[in-house]
Amino acid sequence: AILRAVLSSKCIDIGAFFYKTADEVMEKIQTEVTNALSLTDNTTHWCIFYGWDPELFPKLPKLSADYINTKLSALIPIIISTQSFHSSWVNDRVIQLIDKDVCRVREGEEGKFTGHVIKGSLALIYRALSLPESEMR
Repeated sequence: AILRAVLSSKCIDIGAFFYKTADEVMEKIQTEVTNALSLTDNTTHWCIFYGWDPELFPKLPKLSADYINTKLSALIPIIISTQSFHSSWVNDRVIQLIDKDVCRVREGEEGKFTGHVIKGSLALIYRALSLPESEMR
């Protein structure tokens, strides 16, 4: 609850309160990523989303680092969290910017990074990054 209160003003809400379809959610995410990529120094800008809810929007894609890297961007750090922040997915860029050992990130059967951040490790990512509000998009 504390993490959500601290970050809610810095994150982009993609929840069902504002969006009614999976297409609307994905369009919002893509728009924000495109806007961040268009900035002169886009490597310092983060796209942080919360409200991901495949239960309400069953047509949402299954998230993974590969999906975020290929369908959204591998150039800028992207974090997509559920409404509760209990599950999150990050792209490879996030892990490049922090020490992977600082958090528990799931790996697939072949030991490949999946992008799924386990439980409270998202708080450790934010703490490790110490992101100022000016660097969040």
